[in-house]
Parts: sequence; C-alpha cells; structure tokens
Amino acid sequence: MLCNVSLTRALLMRQALRLHPALPQTAFMDKLSQLVGRHTLSVSVFFNGEFCEANEFVEDGSSGQIHIVRSGTVIFSHEGALNLEVTGPAVMFYPRGMSHRLSVPGGAASLVCAHIRYEHGFHNSLARVLPPAVHVPMERVPEIRRTLDMLIAESQQARQAHLGSAMILDRLFDVLAMQLVRHQYIGEGFSMNLMTALGDRHLSPVLAALHERPQHPWQLASMAKLAGMSRSSFAEHFARTVGQTPAAYLAQWRMTLAQRLLRSGLPVKVVSERTGYGSASVFSRAFANEVGKSPTQWLQEAGVQ
Repeated sequence: MLCNVSLTRALLMRQALRLHPALPQTAFMDKLSQLVGRHTLSVSVFFNGEFCEANEFVEDGSSGQIHIVRSGTVIFSHEGALNLEVTGPAVMFYPRGMSHRLSVPGGAASLVCAHIRYEHGFHNSLARVLPPAVHVPMERVPEIRRTLDMLIAESQQARQAHLGSAMILDRLFDVLAMQLVRHQYIGEGFSMNLMTALGDRHLSPVLAALHERPQHPWQLASMAKLAGMSRSSFAEHFARTVGQTPAAYLAQWRMTLAQRLLRSGLPVKVVSERTGYGSASVFSRAFANEVGKSPTQWLQEAGVQ
C-alpha cells in the first residue's frame, strides 16, 4: 500500500546535462539530443511520501517508472531474478515499466515515484534498447546526485503544498530521466556510431529487436527483412554505420547482457537461455573465449560470489 500520496514537477535542462569529461562532449551530446528529440519523453510524479507494506507494478506497455528512495530500505522484486535491497538515497529506473514489486522490510521508507512516457509509446529505439531495470546508487554518479539533492529538497516543498512545487518537481524528474538515459549509454560504452544507428530508419528497428530478443536465433536474412533491405545492402550499411558486422554486434550485446544477468545472481543455465546460447556449456565456452575466464571465475574476481 502507499501510505501518503501527493502529486508533483521541476526545471533546468542544459546546465544539468553536463557530459562525462572523457567523452567528445559536443559530438556525443548532439547525437543523444537528436535521438531524444525524435523520441520525446515526459515524466510525471504519482507518489511523494512515506511508503509501507508493499505495492506491485504490472507492465502495461505505456509507461515506465522511476523510484527515488529518499531514505530507508526498499526491496525490489523482479520475476526470474534475485530480490534487490535498495537503501536510500538511490534510484531504481524501469524504462519500459517491467513488472516489479516494492516492499519495506520494516517500518517505512520515504519515496518519490514518477511515470515516464515516450512519444509513440514503446515503439521507439530509445525505450527499447535500454535495459529493463537500472539500479543507480548515488555515490557512483555525482552529477545525478546533484539533481537528486534538488529533487529531494523540492519534494519536501511539494508535500507542504508550496506554490509551483508540483510543476518544478516534474521538471526535475525530466532532467533526472535524461541523466539516467545518458548514464546508461555511457556506462554501457555505447559509441557515437551506435547513436547514429539508433537514429537510422533502417537500423533502428533491427537494433531494438536485437536488444529486446537476444535469445532469438537471429540470421542475416531475418535482420535484413526487419530493416527492409536486401541482405548484402543491409550487411554493408550496418557495418559502415555501426563499425562492426551484425553478427559481431549481436555477440557483443549478448555478452554484455550475460555479464549484467550474472551480476544479478541468475544461474549460468538461465543466463545462457536468455542470451541465445543453446546450453550452459556452449555459453560457458563462448564466455571464456570472450572474457578469458569462466563465468564462475569472472564472478569470483568481480566479488559477486
């Protein structure tokens, strides 16, 4: 149940969107701005207060969620994955509204929650290539922490019905959403080539499908059909735009996803199924060839097990 409800919104776009200093800032920002410009997103707060007991969110195909844990501890549960215990201040981001459950192990936690919606719904590359769930501890991302501090302060104003606080809080959530998207692109090491491809009318649906269904037995012919091109034209266009062949990109994406799933605690067999490998042994061999060690060794060295 939600223990207290109040609606809310917030400001500043350009200043809050400072880029990672190691990146070619102008070029990267142009690509991301162009992509987001084509797939406009908006955020609106639906909860601001103390949270107790439990609440479920069912994927409805129309909106994602951003949950800010201001203080206290919340357990986030997802089907087929280990529970995630999140202690504030922290952010949980569900770009496509994956079904999830929130519960408080004891007492109450302070939350601000918002829906995120995209122009044209989820039929766009921006929404579809993002992972289903993103946990962002604030100590790792100082630029997001600055926005979060403003957002938390404004949420307190909104709870006291200060003039304009609802609109300001929503606008700050708009900024936070953009920063979360940018953080995910930087964190996954997405290149400007990929940013260009996501804006390409032929390649965008292919990339979205590869990200969405990595377990599918993709062939060059099926990818070319999605792109509306011949196999040869598609292969040439993909390699020229993305910088690698479709098969190489798919293999790289599957391995990136596999590492993310392994870190979440899923067993090797489940990870192999979700990433398109025929069996755990085939996956383990591919993982060792790519990473240089077995999944178990990699997890141990990463301090996950």
